[in-house]
Amino acid sequence: MTSITLVLSLTFLFNGMGAQHRADLNRRLQFGKLALGDVVGYACGFGVALVLALLGYGYWAIVGQYVTFSSVASCYYLIAAGWLPHRYQRATDIRGELVFGAGVLGVQLSNYVAKNADSVIIGARLGDIPLGLYSRAYQLLDAPMTQLQAPVTKVVLPYLSKALDDPERYRSLILRAQAALLHPMMLMFGVAAGFSPIAIPVMLGDGWLGVERPFQVLCVGGMATIAGYASYWAYLSTATLGSVVRRAILIQGLMVVGFFFGSNLGVEGVAGSFGVGAVVWWLSNTYLLKAVPLAPWRELLLQGAAPFVTNVACALGVLCFLGSSDLGVPTSIALGSLTYCAIYVVLGLGAFRMGGSLRTSLSIVSKVAMVGFQPAPSGR
Repeated sequence: MTSITLVLSLTFLFNGMGAQHRADLNRRLQFGKLALGDVVGYACGFGVALVLALLGYGYWAIVGQYVTFSSVASCYYLIAAGWLPHRYQRATDIRGELVFGAGVLGVQLSNYVAKNADSVIIGARLGDIPLGLYSRAYQLLDAPMTQLQAPVTKVVLPYLSKALDDPERYRSLILRAQAALLHPMMLMFGVAAGFSPIAIPVMLGDGWLGVERPFQVLCVGGMATIAGYASYWAYLSTATLGSVVRRAILIQGLMVVGFFFGSNLGVEGVAGSFGVGAVVWWLSNTYLLKAVPLAPWRELLLQGAAPFVTNVACALGVLCFLGSSDLGVPTSIALGSLTYCAIYVVLGLGAFRMGGSLRTSLSIVSKVAMVGFQPAPSGR
């Protein structure tokens, strides 16, 4: 493990070398070049891994794949950006950038602690089997959320930054971007939670039946997390992360305390603490956006609440139906789908008038597709 860790540590060096060039391409909206860099890196990494595996190097093939990807991609970004680092000029004031970077770092560190504290507490207090069930439930939630959120953020932030001098355009962009992320993701989590009693045994086998309950609760927290992304975009694009850091430490610290006491109720209690914390984080961040003049906090809150309430209600309706019926799998799926659609139409298209914003969800799909879905470690 020591030798593997030492070699893999080179990826931090290579990723750091290419970070500035990647950010520059992203700011200049060169999404095609960013996607091409990922493709070239993955192709070279796969080639190296294949050769090493055929030569009998075993697990070193995987290590070589990661190192090759990071090194090749970073070199590509350096060439594509067309900028070479020069000597540091002390006359340039970078205090603003350092303060902004410290805010981003603070939020990310607090997120990291909260994201891993639940697993640590479950492992220490409940044992390895409950930890395995909870980790699997969280992986089912986190993988699609990370893969879709990352490219959307890469597309949205440069546009928001360029619209800071145009309040109306900024408002329109952030509302459209939120809608584009909200509806497909919340619908996916709602369907996944509602049909989990059928889907999980089929996909994972009967040995993972204990995943259902925590996964259903985690999906509610996942929906709240998705709804809160727009407020993070607003704070990030307007460089007003200072208050968010303090709030992140407070709320996510309380979330960790909730994990500890929630573990007395098992993995469902820990999942419930995550869900409550995610909802509080979303609502507080969005409400306090009123201190940011450009951000339409009220519209963001209402636009996020509509699909959240709708899909939670749909999932609960399907779960109640499946729990009260003893039908076969095909019949349960068909009738459950009708139940979900009926509730969705009544609440979503009626009370909340989601039809207009649903159409905007397609407006940035082509840009998101160009960015690519780069895998990110879940930290678990």
